[in-house]
Amino acid sequence: MMALWIALASGLLVLLAAAIKKKDSKSCRGVEIDIAGVKGDYCFLDKKDVLGLLGADGEGQLSGRNVSTFNLRQLEMSLEKNVWVKDAELFFDNNLVLHIAIEERAPIARVFTVAGNSFYIDSSGKKLPLSDRMKVRLPVFTNYTAESTSGIGKKGTKLVNDMRKLAYYILNDPFWNAQVAQIDIVGDGNFELVPMLGNHIIEFGNGDNCGEKFRRLFIFYKEVLGKTGFDKYSRVDVRYDKQVVGTRRGSISRVDSMQAIRNIEKLMMAAMVPKPDTNQLNNN
Repeated sequence: MMALWIALASGLLVLLAAAIKKKDSKSCRGVEIDIAGVKGDYCFLDKKDVLGLLGADGEGQLSGRNVSTFNLRQLEMSLEKNVWVKDAELFFDNNLVLHIAIEERAPIARVFTVAGNSFYIDSSGKKLPLSDRMKVRLPVFTNYTAESTSGIGKKGTKLVNDMRKLAYYILNDPFWNAQVAQIDIVGDGNFELVPMLGNHIIEFGNGDNCGEKFRRLFIFYKEVLGKTGFDKYSRVDVRYDKQVVGTRRGSISRVDSMQAIRNIEKLMMAAMVPKPDTNQLNNN
């Protein structure tokens, strides 16, 4: 009985080896390239770029090649060396068509350094070069000082993580994406927001509880600035829990937002402001 099982196993191995050999002896019959871009509406790399990264001037240089000559893992690694490629997967289907699936990195903010340089960062804090293919309005950070040649400083630092939190929240909230003109880095890891509408500065503090800070600020806009005008206050401070401090031109006024917080859901629904989850940052 044991001999029978050994014979069957040996036969299966022979058939499998024959099938692999037969497949490897055939040629690539075509190339399909799929690029997942930013929000699916545009890409930083096109199909010509991908083929170029593989050392091909066109699909014709890949089609017709023997399947056994493709080192798919090596090709994936070659693609992933490009700064815009987050992940690459290559495989042949049953029709011997080569599929190339590219996932691009998505910028979430533009950063200006004190040295005058500018670049993007993605949700993992990776530094990305500027591109004329960028079509989405991004949060802008200024006065960044920890630039390094290999990236954006240490990815694990609180400042970079706080930048990611603010950028992700603003980018995914239509109201604040339209209202926040830029975010200035000040002091020891704090932020000041410069609004598009209104002649005032928003003292935001660090990135802790940024969703709650934006909600209090939104309430202040609706219940105070909406009545007094957007230029009455020179500074608006949301650093402290459950309150907003507005500095008038010539005096200081403390605005308690406790009652407004009780009505926050109603206000947010009326304004149709989404509430993005800052914990869903991609760390890859």
